[in-house]
Amino acid sequence: MAGVKGQVQRRGVERRHQIVQAALELFTKRGARGTSIADVADRVGISAPAVLHHFGTKDDLLMAVIQERDRRVAIEFTDLVSAGGLAGLRRLVDMGEALAQERGLMAAYVVFLAENLHEGDVAHQYFVDRTYVMKDFLAGLLREGQKTGEVRTDIDAETKAGEITAFLHGAAMQWAIDPSIGLAELYRSYVDTLVRDLAA
Repeated sequence: MAGVKGQVQRRGVERRHQIVQAALELFTKRGARGTSIADVADRVGISAPAVLHHFGTKDDLLMAVIQERDRRVAIEFTDLVSAGGLAGLRRLVDMGEALAQERGLMAAYVVFLAENLHEGDVAHQYFVDRTYVMKDFLAGLLREGQKTGEVRTDIDAETKAGEITAFLHGAAMQWAIDPSIGLAELYRSYVDTLVRDLAA
């Protein structure tokens, strides 16, 4: 009986993954507001009630999709923060190169952010919190560099972290609109100038 239960659970996990992947693709192309539960169900080859069986509501599905998108990207950001100081900042270039291979994930971020700009939108607070977390990570990275003497001490870590965060958001939007700009090159140019400016 335990084996059968395990198989059922695995099938449930696999089905949830299929639904999230289908919703990620559709939400990126049409926006969550322009995509129905029936659209997602059709893409997976199941019924709309089957989708709701796994996620309850469309809002729940949207949050699952946003969190899955962030999960795929988070490892790159975590790696650069763990390096600390200027080494961590230089790893932003690696992050840009990795993200350049995942245009769908970047486009998804821009679409989801645009649809949740206002207080009361499903994922508005999620993006507010996410931005603060990102800035805190970056500020910590800069403060670590100041402690080791490689980052100028006259730099306000929080202000500069806000600037870097603004670049990351802006680069995502630019590239989503016009992929010909080259995301990796954009990151490289910005980071080279940033490191020169911050170096003690």
